[in-house]
Amino acid sequence: MDAMSAQYTAISVTGTGARRHVELNRPDRHNAQNLTMLPDLGATWNLPRLVGHQRALDLILTGRPITGAEASALGVALQSVAADALDDAVVTYAERIGGLSRVAVASVKASVDATDENTSLKSQEPGRQLHSSVRQPKPIAGEHIMTAQLTGTAGASTIHGPEHAQFRDTVSTFIERNVVPHFERWEATKVVDREFFAQAGEAGLLLFATPEEFGGAGIDDFRFNAIVNDEFSRAGLGSAGLGLALQNDVVGPYLLGLTNDEQKARWLPGLTSGELIGAIAMTEPGTGSDLSGIATGAVRDGDEYVINGAKTFISNGQNCDLVIVAARTSDDRHKGLTLIVVETGTTGFEKGRNLDKLGLHGQDTSELSFTDVRVPVANRLGTEGEGFLQLMRNLPQERLSLAVSAVGAAEGTLARTMDYVKERKAFGQPIGSFQNSRFVLAELETEISIARVFVDHCVDLLVRKELSSVQAAKAKWWTTELQLRTADRCLQLHGGYGYMREYPVSRAFVDARIQTIYGGTTEIMKEIIGRSMGL
Repeated sequence: MDAMSAQYTAISVTGTGARRHVELNRPDRHNAQNLTMLPDLGATWNLPRLVGHQRALDLILTGRPITGAEASALGVALQSVAADALDDAVVTYAERIGGLSRVAVASVKASVDATDENTSLKSQEPGRQLHSSVRQPKPIAGEHIMTAQLTGTAGASTIHGPEHAQFRDTVSTFIERNVVPHFERWEATKVVDREFFAQAGEAGLLLFATPEEFGGAGIDDFRFNAIVNDEFSRAGLGSAGLGLALQNDVVGPYLLGLTNDEQKARWLPGLTSGELIGAIAMTEPGTGSDLSGIATGAVRDGDEYVINGAKTFISNGQNCDLVIVAARTSDDRHKGLTLIVVETGTTGFEKGRNLDKLGLHGQDTSELSFTDVRVPVANRLGTEGEGFLQLMRNLPQERLSLAVSAVGAAEGTLARTMDYVKERKAFGQPIGSFQNSRFVLAELETEISIARVFVDHCVDLLVRKELSSVQAAKAKWWTTELQLRTADRCLQLHGGYGYMREYPVSRAFVDARIQTIYGGTTEIMKEIIGRSMGL
């Protein structure tokens, strides 16, 4: 279903590939100023086969308008409709192929509403050709739009396809509608609304790899996870995004990879829809990076484990419905740990205070206590005594998740600072025009660009199941230190205003500080790398 102009494909109904959504493909987010047709899950990919290579290039690159009838003849349009019937046709089409889930129709309707605000459609020949005048919204300064286009652009990602670009648009729209209006309140109350997770599930932003029979898309592709983290961090909304990252990148893999069919049926549907919120409890008051020092105990008593102990610094700790507890089932430092799921409401399981942190105020972080907590053996993940190995196996992905967020946050902070230094004047000229400012910003731009390339490389390795713990450690320590360094230097360029909490750079500064600590400190990351060098 196409509406064409000389410069843009105004509307294209496709599936996003991430969660069987159906939504409008709005090219204003794809930096595709010279495209007649965008790569929309098959249309452009199939063009060379349908019309020949040279003809395909002509259609894609020249910007020549194409009629609805011609597009249909080429096999790249399913239907042509008159402008005044467009909205109804889109929704009808979505309901037909998007009866897949309630998400599909809701996504299309939301996209139609958004398109109504940005697109003026007229039909020169009803049912034959639709033209559009697309008003391009002002992009986020410094934003890197990652697409896989034939034309190519400097800095464009080589690991993302058109389905990822479309999904990025979905995440961006979700943030604008469901996060930005509430974010300051969440920061003040120090916890996000539970509804936020349900909305994320409805939008298809949770547990992409959940099998279809349990309510998911069945797509094991970390690039979708990375896009969620990237968009939240770049927008300066890290405390909200962290909760989703925890569900997707930390909790999710354990419950996808270590559960039996009964456990999957019990937990995956709720975690994927956002009706259930997950957490993982490793850190204890006396144990941080050294997981072999975990003291919380779980003693087998028939068909139950009896758990006693305390955990701290647990993200999602207030909102969580279930928590994966790393507990000691024997005295062996490494073979004595077992992962057990404890559900909220279990007798003896208590959530302590919501900790008052330096930054990431919107993320609930809690103390948890376990006093004679009886949990069925059926809640154990995997085999008893394999908890340490299970934790080590998933740490590379957890650390890469933090690295992705770090680069996104650094990019966003730099972009907002660029806007500031161009507008703020001192001694009669923009402060960005001073040599010191140019040098500082040039250094940050260079380092962030290099970090982006390496992190994309690591994401690609993870997708191919080739990411090592050493590579993840390199990405984690370098990018998080860079995020902290970027926030510090950008705050300095803001002068006294940067110290005011009303300025985003102030929040960026305090939110960045934890990045070099949790998920493995910088010092631990360097230790992992050093040992790999035979030192």
